[in-house]
Amino acid sequence: MALRPIILVHGSFHTAECWYLLTPILQQRGFAVHSPTLPGQRGNPRHPLLVSFKTYADAIIALAESIGEPVVLLGHSLAGFPISVAAERRPELFSHLIYVAAAIPAF
Repeated sequence: MALRPIILVHGSFHTAECWYLLTPILQQRGFAVHSPTLPGQRGNPRHPLLVSFKTYADAIIALAESIGEPVVLLGHSLAGFPISVAAERRPELFSHLIYVAAAIPAF
């Protein structure tokens, strides 16, 4: 049985590379794993004044749209904020949110 796709979103000062140990474990368990490097981080450069939680949420939403079915969205640390923003803006794209040692905004 194929499981839902999952997007792993890194925290501050990290890149998608931080998921290198978790990715194969999830893949072995049937998840299609996607792990973007958010704008403004190494490998996805953007001027610091042009990066915000909205920018991060836009990147997450664009990736989720490209997958074509509702995804599990996991955010670590600072990523708790942009995954919340993305899910609030486009709830139909996400089946579950998972917060791993993450900041959670008060709405």
